[in-house]
Amino acid sequence: MASKLRHAGLDIAPAIGTSTAAEFGAFITLYETLPNLTPILEGKGNSTPFPTEPSARYATAIGLTVRAADANQAYNAFTWLNKVATAEWVQLFAVDLFRVMRSKGQMGMLANFVKKDPNLQKFLQDFQQLVAF
Repeated sequence: MASKLRHAGLDIAPAIGTSTAAEFGAFITLYETLPNLTPILEGKGNSTPFPTEPSARYATAIGLTVRAADANQAYNAFTWLNKVATAEWVQLFAVDLFRVMRSKGQMGMLANFVKKDPNLQKFLQDFQQLVAF
């Protein structure tokens, strides 16, 4: 409802309350700062910067995870994120991505892509050392 009111150019606060309207406004502001994920998933995101604001970083990492339709898109997102983000963001992404790719039956194909990429191999080795007891 708030979105429809906003698109009509109306004040949403009377309909949903002042604090909820403020939260919705903050969400819209954040959403407008997010990068376009489609070029990244298509392997054309080289000029796309990683957001600087933590909430936008989180939304980008999770958005790539859930929007990756197959192993190829997942690999494209993985390689992009590995180039532009620090390890903790790539780790967050990878853990969720592997779960999603398993559920889609794409984990084997993703593993084949990753095996051929020395940068991702290094990331996974470092990650494995981090979580090893």
